[in-house]
Amino acid sequence: MLNNLLTVTGQVATLFLMMAVGFGLGKMKKLSSAGLSQMSFLLLYIVCPCVMIECFQVERTPELVQQLCVGAVIAVACYLVYLAVSMLFFRKCPADTRDSLRFAMVYGNVGFMGVPLVESILGSEALVYGALSLAAFNLTTWTLGVVIMGGKQAFSIKKAIINPGVIGLAVSLVIFFGGFRFPDAVSSTISFLGDLNTPLAMIVIGAQLAAADLGGAFRQPVLYLASFLKYVSSLNVVRWIQERDDASRMPTISERFFIKLPG
Repeated sequence: MLNNLLTVTGQVATLFLMMAVGFGLGKMKKLSSAGLSQMSFLLLYIVCPCVMIECFQVERTPELVQQLCVGAVIAVACYLVYLAVSMLFFRKCPADTRDSLRFAMVYGNVGFMGVPLVESILGSEALVYGALSLAAFNLTTWTLGVVIMGGKQAFSIKKAIINPGVIGLAVSLVIFFGGFRFPDAVSSTISFLGDLNTPLAMIVIGAQLAAADLGGAFRQPVLYLASFLKYVSSLNVVRWIQERDDASRMPTISERFFIKLPG
């Protein structure tokens, strides 16, 4: 437990240091808004799908398929629970603030922090579980997330189906269930691009924070409430899952799913 705590602490410290690099570049005006937009496009449309494809490059077994199916149901259910909880709060806030707070309660740093954290604690063989959570994140972001931020009128079936998250997931599943393996050159390219995920995201976030009113943000009590509610609901969901896990049927699902749970 202590080793895991130290690993998480070190990982978080690394993330903040990478954000500090972006923050410094932003303050020095070395990263323009256009540049950040282009970096975000690269991250969303190229890097994130590569992360998912790489994680699903594992041998398919009946046990793994069973665990992934159960995990997929749990992951989507978690987002629905978080959404239901978020709808109970922030009703008196302005519409834009309310929607942003609810979105923040439902969605967390799954890919940028979650995937490297899974690898640090559980090893590379557990990355497929992190990819599963990332897949649920991508699927629900383009559906539930769009509705949260823009209402039902903002939802588009076309965008919900044709987006980098769903396309990356589709390719990953074809590779996984088909047992395909890329040539070494292609596999290395995907791996190198996927490795850009965390540092690129942290630099972008840091640069965006450099342009934000951080002092004003810390003076808003509602942000602390949203953070508190998010993590309380996450911990309760994890506890509920662990209490109901059938150890004789799937002995490792709780441990692995605890690490990659949304939020």
